[in-house]
Amino acid sequence: MIIPTCLVGELYLHIFIIAPVVYGIGWAYCVYLIFLGFVVVNVIANIVTFVLTDTSILMDSCMEPELNVKLCTMCDRNVPPRCTHCDHCNECIPRRRGHSHILGTCIGYFNHRYYFMAAVYTLFYSANAVAVSAIFYNRVLRNCEHSPIPIEHYPPFEEYEDCSLLMFFFVSAFVNFFVLIFTIILLTIETEIVITGKMKHETRSAGQPANYDRGLKKNLICTLGRRWYLACLCPAIKSTLPDMHAVLFSVGERPFPFAARF
Repeated sequence: MIIPTCLVGELYLHIFIIAPVVYGIGWAYCVYLIFLGFVVVNVIANIVTFVLTDTSILMDSCMEPELNVKLCTMCDRNVPPRCTHCDHCNECIPRRRGHSHILGTCIGYFNHRYYFMAAVYTLFYSANAVAVSAIFYNRVLRNCEHSPIPIEHYPPFEEYEDCSLLMFFFVSAFVNFFVLIFTIILLTIETEIVITGKMKHETRSAGQPANYDRGLKKNLICTLGRRWYLACLCPAIKSTLPDMHAVLFSVGERPFPFAARF
């Protein structure tokens, strides 16, 4: 209950205390609320969808022995070369990125889209929070007369001098700054994966690695789906992924679906 309570307090701080000072009470404030609501809803919805999506390889997707498939000794079945067994999930995960211990599920082919977009919208939120907190600190906590609206239009300045509120403000600003730095680093790694089509362990593999780079647009489709240009707007938008077996083999081993649409 601690984390949801802190998140509610964070939103209350930004909506009712910081934003009216930074943007004033008018159309700019309304635009900010719409933007903030859109970002927060996308962060939560992408995280929930990420957790609820089954990312393991389907039982009916097991393959007969053939060239360039491997036997998973843990699952005792033949799987494509880009499937990795997860000891935590006890499943073979196609195009496994890693296991999220915080959310308790693997990052794989079927839910990588939601993981990536949750990180993108978290970056938007934290960057916005750091920026408006800095403006609020400069205008109110340092020099109140530079506020864009008369002081009587928002709570008395004495309220901002309350120790508990000030402490929560500075803790919130520090946490958002830390989240901003973390998501920048995370998205640097994730963007490379999305653009090149290769997981980090495939990039570092010994010898000559298999070619999984199908070009920028097809790589985007392998993560975000065929409607990649809409998938980034909302996790509820259906965006069909290519056939799994076409993605789990290197370029040239399997035909890539939807080729006629490129």
